[in-house]
Amino acid sequence: MEAQQTINIAVKGALTLPMEKLQPFQGELKRLERHEYEQLRKNIIENDFSFTIHVWENQGNYFIIDGHQRLSALTMMRDNENFFIPELPVSLVSARNYKQAKLKVLAGIAQYGKMTPKSLQAFVLENDLNWEEVVSLYKFGEFNMDKFVELFQSLEGEDLPEMLSEDLPEMQSKSDGVKQVNLVFTGNQFSEFMNKIDELSKLYGKENITDTVMEIVRENYSAKFPAK
Repeated sequence: MEAQQTINIAVKGALTLPMEKLQPFQGELKRLERHEYEQLRKNIIENDFSFTIHVWENQGNYFIIDGHQRLSALTMMRDNENFFIPELPVSLVSARNYKQAKLKVLAGIAQYGKMTPKSLQAFVLENDLNWEEVVSLYKFGEFNMDKFVELFQSLEGEDLPEMLSEDLPEMQSKSDGVKQVNLVFTGNQFSEFMNKIDELSKLYGKENITDTVMEIVRENYSAKFPAK
């Protein structure tokens, strides 16, 4: 018989509690999809259980403020794969009443600040992390990484420098990126290309299409089009 695997705990909390004592508190607000479960499961196995569950204690009941998806993943690992789950470390969150506790559930899942695929890529490179591992282990709600890669690769076949003015600074100052592209493409080709650029603008975190075109050109042809 195969030995039972144990989830390693790599964080300390105010106290530890068995899973059965932790009560879900968000209803149907969020749901863990199958592919997200697989990602989270892999993360827990490879990086251990590394963050406390945040709970609100009320009359001996421990309601989860933050940690529902991790608890769901651990429950499936226990029930479906016979993992042993030790008592989990929890942090205690204060709340005046039930309503404030519910608002803190929203605070726990709210996102502030903005991350783009480009800023993530820079972080990975600067810290000598493995790109494939990061993308496979973590889910980032700000963007669809697969879509970013797909769109960018679809543009590699387009000869961007042939579309664009040789005088990149002048082109950028006049916001002529769209006009330059329009000179090369017509009809459906132009619409399809601009749809790709529009989506990439959002993923790059750029404010307009011209800035996105500039970024793509500089990345691929930095010697010919150096940054100012």
